Amino acid sequence: MTLHQDHLSPASGATAQHLRPAWSWLARFARAEDGTILPFAIPLVVAVGAISYIGVDLMRHELYRTKLQATLDRAALAAADTARVQTPRETVDAYLAQAGVAATLAPFAAQTTQNARSVATSASLALPQGAGRVVPALGTARATTNVAETVGNLEISLVLDISRNMATGTRMQNLRSAADAFINTVLPADGNSQVSVSLVPYSEQVNIGWPLFSQLSTNWVHNYSYCVEMPAAEYRTATLTQAFTYPQVQHFQWDYDGFSNTRTNTVCPRYSYEAISPLSNDGTALKAQVAQLQPRAGVSVFAGVKWGTTLLDSGSANLVNGLATQGTTPEAFRGRPALATDTNTQKSLVVVASGTNTDSYRINPSLYANQSHYAHWNAYNFWYYVSSYVPLSQRNNWWRFYYPGSAGDQMTRDICASAKAAGIIIWAVSFEGDAATDSLMRDCASSPNHSFAVAGSQLTGALSSIARSITNQRLSQ
Repeated sequence: MTLHQDHLSPASGATAQHLRPAWSWLARFARAEDGTILPFAIPLVVAVGAISYIGVDLMRHELYRTKLQATLDRAALAAADTARVQTPRETVDAYLAQAGVAATLAPFAAQTTQNARSVATSASLALPQGAGRVVPALGTARATTNVAETVGNLEISLVLDISRNMATGTRMQNLRSAADAFINTVLPADGNSQVSVSLVPYSEQVNIGWPLFSQLSTNWVHNYSYCVEMPAAEYRTATLTQAFTYPQVQHFQWDYDGFSNTRTNTVCPRYSYEAISPLSNDGTALKAQVAQLQPRAGVSVFAGVKWGTTLLDSGSANLVNGLATQGTTPEAFRGRPALATDTNTQKSLVVVASGTNTDSYRINPSLYANQSHYAHWNAYNFWYYVSSYVPLSQRNNWWRFYYPGSAGDQMTRDICASAKAAGIIIWAVSFEGDAATDSLMRDCASSPNHSFAVAGSQLTGALSSIARSITNQRLSQ
């Protein structure tokens, strides 16, 4: 905004013109017989005139100082952006020029490190002619700002809903766009940062991927997918209980469209791009994975939050070290996740949910007990086969109810509470969810300010806002 001389600025000689009636009155008053109080009246009139003009100067000065301060703050915030190509000084100069503010910057200091940038400067602006005529000091407006953007020692888990809910409308498209924007903000283009991002897609289960699965104690029975069953108690702690032997989730598809033998929406997501990408600083690879995500089976928010928490909890450092040895994660991330007491590290979990947890089912264990069974259910949609080959009277014997969605909601609240108690900041987003989803995400979030309920393209704005907050851009004056 261009700062114009406004109606408050007096024209040349305005002061004399304004005071002339007063002097004429005083002259007449001096000639009068009762002019004995003249020595008292003249100072009074002069004082009133001076005060009025001091007030004008103060008002004008504050107007311009406020505008200058706001412009300088915006310019410095933009200049502190570590992703900006322009130099900090070029950025500030461009902002001031665009606003029509011909301010002088002195001093100007900018410091850029691998993971941070700071900008500190002061500005002075000469006010239009006529300002400061009574109080000369008010003829110049001044502002000072000190901004720092710190992008360092950040551990982030991005937990994304890829359940069948995401098949509605453009939800999946909006999720991909929002995740891209998030990754672009938290990860510098060169990847040489102290920022680690774990991508955790979830539907009815979380495919943790072979590199992570191979380091756990499991009853490994097949290679079709890599999910593990967890007892309810596991969601009441942020630390993964590695002394426990986890059952591998049955590989089969429960969803059935009534016609085809589809096996794309298995209870455990089957494709490699649906598996966890642990502790990465490769923004290009993460965005390529996001671009492949597709809507899948049921909803288990608790599973996504649990694995997102696991990859932020210091108890998993041995697992991350193993991943670094495998070459799955950068060597620089060996020793992560940091201790909760590490003041140089910020741990953030961002979870997007489009619905509450759904009921879950499993095949009767007697029909999932050997390699022939595992291969069979990899080749057949469960209900397609049962509907085609099993008598109606026997079908209930082929499956069992595993847990209700309400139990999943409680496990979600449990693991969110455990994560927060471990010092993890949780940002929770209800994406086109119902009232129950909104409530679940509010309960999960670290505070009401960390909770969002959005629809459509608003998701991009929400995740971008979260990303900027995580990178810790601070303004101090």
